[in-house]
Amino acid sequence: MAPNKKDILINFIIIFLISFFIFSIKIIYLPVLLFPLIIFYRHKSDLAKLNLRYLIILLPIVVFIMKNVLGSGCLIYPFETSCVKSIPWSNFIGAHELSLSAEIFNKSWHSYSGEMSKESFIKDFNWIPTWFERGKIEIIELFLTTFSIMIISFMLFNLRSKKFILTNTYLKDFKIILFLIILFSTLIYFLKNPVIRMNHFTIISLMILIISTILKSSVNAYKINFINVLLILGFLFNFSKNYQRIHDNDFINNPYLMVSKKIYKQEKYNIGNFDYYIGWYGQAPISNQNLSNKNYKKKFIFNILLK
Repeated sequence: MAPNKKDILINFIIIFLISFFIFSIKIIYLPVLLFPLIIFYRHKSDLAKLNLRYLIILLPIVVFIMKNVLGSGCLIYPFETSCVKSIPWSNFIGAHELSLSAEIFNKSWHSYSGEMSKESFIKDFNWIPTWFERGKIEIIELFLTTFSIMIISFMLFNLRSKKFILTNTYLKDFKIILFLIILFSTLIYFLKNPVIRMNHFTIISLMILIISTILKSSVNAYKINFINVLLILGFLFNFSKNYQRIHDNDFINNPYLMVSKKIYKQEKYNIGNFDYYIGWYGQAPISNQNLSNKNYKKKFIFNILLK
């Protein structure tokens, strides 16, 4: 039974809002927006119409864009191509520098001891040997964990192989979207952001795609006793890790003391009547560099720094 047009619209709005809020947390989650985009394309005859309900979608988009434009002069910071250079406070140079420095750092330049320059190191996958050597333990642990979860899922739900036939239209769409997210995320990962902890969702998506594509199971055939044992072991493992961490710090709950050994304290600076700080935790607003080369202007409730 096909859903009616009202249900399609409501479901699309819900999926879009969830995807957009996930993306707004970190721009690395940009591929998640493929979900609503592909759904819109598949149902464009029902969705490409004027409807007041789309105002629900428009509000968070406007807030997100205005926040970025007012703060940096860019639609999506630090994408340099999204910066509006005609705006006096546009930080397109900072966006370029931040994007480049993040790529250099993420590709393990600081662990490299050869003779290549930073620019040469990050090109043509020259960074992979150094990157792998630095993070090989984390990579191995991640894939072993993923493989273990697949094995446990196989045991829990009596998974069996099945023919590669997609008869359910919605399940087919889901798998196509999941595949495109994995593909897009992998491209971003190797081209710009090879940080494992920021890309766990790609591995999880791949695991779901593999299990749902080549295996079948009976939802009612799960092994409740085995699940209970796994939950107990999981809680015990989590408790022991946290207890060890607390014990190593002599049971002192003082995160500021721990962090202060690794960072430097704030220093106060000003541009005219505008005060700002360079440092880590503490007062705001915070900058990572001296802003004495900027001009300060007050506009309504906004503090604007101009070139």
